[in-house]
Amino acid sequence: MLKILCPNCNKENFFESRSTVPSECSFCFDSFSSSITLTETKEDEREIIGLSITYQITQQRLEISTLHKTILGRENFGANIFSKILFNGKAVVSRKHCSIEFREGNFYLLDEGSLNGTFYGVNKLSCKNFPQVIENKSIFYIGEEAFLAEINYRELKEEVSLNSIEVNQEEKRMIKLYRCRGCGSSFENFSDECPNCEKYNTLIPIYE
Repeated sequence: MLKILCPNCNKENFFESRSTVPSECSFCFDSFSSSITLTETKEDEREIIGLSITYQITQQRLEISTLHKTILGRENFGANIFSKILFNGKAVVSRKHCSIEFREGNFYLLDEGSLNGTFYGVNKLSCKNFPQVIENKSIFYIGEEAFLAEINYRELKEEVSLNSIEVNQEEKRMIKLYRCRGCGSSFENFSDECPNCEKYNTLIPIYE
C-alpha cells in the first residue's frame, strides 16, 4: 500500500501501486506535480487499534475497541445516538441491536436479534449465525440508518521513502481563490460543498 500526504490539506491519499500514482489530491484536488512525498506502508506493518463508525445523518461518531465485544443498541453502547433515531415516533434501533467484535485480525458485525435488522450493503445479516467481516470504509445499516466504518491503524515501523520516483521541486504557490468545477463560481474560502450549486467536492484551488 502506498500513500501521499497532501501538502495542501494534509490528508492521506492511499493507492495500490506506483503505476496508479494520483495526479491530484482526492480531497482538495491540489496537484501533486510540484512537490510530493511518496511513502510505502505494508499491511502487516500496521496495527489495528480500533474502529470508528459514523452515523451518516448527524456525523456522530462511535469508537469501537479491539479489546472486547461491543453491543450496540438504544440501551447499550451508543445509546445517546440510537435512542434518538425514531420513525413515526417509534424507536428504530432495538435495545440490543447488533454487536461488533475484533478477533483474528478483523472486526465482525453480528445482528443480535433486532426488530428492524442489520444490513451490510444489501445483505441482511442472519441473527447470531453468520458474522460479517467489516471492510475499511464500508457502509452498514442499522435498520435503514447508514453508518460508515473506518478502521484505525497505528504505524509500527518508519515509513520508507521511495526515492525511485523523482519529482521536480517547486516553491509552494499561494492559493488566490477556489473555483467550482461544476458551476464555475469563485470563492475566497474552501468548503466541502459549493455555496452556489451545493455540489460536493467540486472546489479546486486557483493559484497566484
